[in-house]
Amino acid sequence: MSTYEELQDQTCADGIDVMDYKFNSPNIKGLYCNSTVTINKSI
Repeated sequence: MSTYEELQDQTCADGIDVMDYKFNSPNIKGLYCNSTVTINKSI
């Protein structure tokens, strides 16, 4: 299991959803709102 997968498991256990998303701007690395983390697919 990769470090990224381990982090996803931990956040899920803490009640936080993690999503990969293709943002239109390369400047956005990720966002957090209402117990959801969205990470830019390009990083």
